[in-house]
Amino acid sequence: MKDSWANDASETIQLNRWPGAYLVLAMFYTSCRAICPMTVGRMKLIEKKIERGPAVQYILFSIDPENDKPETLKQFRRAQGIERANWHLLRSTVEQSRKLAAALSVGFSDKPGNVELHQMHSRQLIVVSPEGDILLASQSEDEVVKILKNHKPR
Repeated sequence: MKDSWANDASETIQLNRWPGAYLVLAMFYTSCRAICPMTVGRMKLIEKKIERGPAVQYILFSIDPENDKPETLKQFRRAQGIERANWHLLRSTVEQSRKLAAALSVGFSDKPGNVELHQMHSRQLIVVSPEGDILLASQSEDEVVKILKNHKPR
């Protein structure tokens, strides 16, 4: 996961930017009206439950970079109430998004021409340790909270 991504401020970001922090990752797209807002809501619950816990960065990777331009990401950030410094909305190319999804074992597929099913994608939340190891892939915010509270970094 050494590729570069662009954030909603058009800055280039690499995932090793946050040494010593846990990462909670998810794939999303801003025009999603069902799964993605729920995923953000679950991530916000995790943040609330571990507010006095370890340093955590919450990262949303766009699977629709052609439409999720920096300004669109900023609007989504505001609408979702995730304007804190430990939240990051990132985009790259479709190829890079597919590569990341495969590396994280998060499935998604395009459904061209079908507005109702624009993108089919996983609800998985991925937890990465400060050392860069994938600790968990789960749809359960309780499991994510448990690993963040109990994992001891090397």
